[in-house]
Amino acid sequence: MPPKKKAAGKGRAPAKRQLAEEFPPGEVLIDTGKKSWKLGAPIGQGGFGLLYLAHENTAKPVGADAPYVIKVEPSDNGPLFSELKFYMRAAKPDLIQSWVKSHKLNVLGVPRYWGSGLHERGGKRYRFMVIDRLGTDLQKKFEECGRRFPRKLVLQLALRLVGVFISFFPLNGRVVSF
Repeated sequence: MPPKKKAAGKGRAPAKRQLAEEFPPGEVLIDTGKKSWKLGAPIGQGGFGLLYLAHENTAKPVGADAPYVIKVEPSDNGPLFSELKFYMRAAKPDLIQSWVKSHKLNVLGVPRYWGSGLHERGGKRYRFMVIDRLGTDLQKKFEECGRRFPRKLVLQLALRLVGVFISFFPLNGRVVSF
């Protein structure tokens, strides 16, 4: 049998994603619902973009106790776009609140989606998403523990994650397979 031909466009390495430039604290982003969000200090960086403290009160500086974070990446990148589609469908505040209440939980552990949009700066377009700030990120905790979590904590995290994956996500338009 002759070798199969490669489909057009297959076999190429994916385009390199660019990291978003750092915005100054105080920059105001306006989401698709026309709500204004003020950026605070950057608090994290991933392979695709930056994570900032944020607040809906644009009249004063964003403090370290800000209740929201905003993820920002160049609009040409894809990871945040995909994540955004999930959050828009499954992490609306009223949906999460009703699910938490109906299951008699205090918290779900999934940040609520508050808004998103496109922001232009210096001739470049950036995609952003506003979600709840849940606290210190897991990577920072991992580093604080000397890059080794205690077994009890690992088991607690696993139970939480599995609980969310097998109950909340499938009910809200997300397919989960193990």
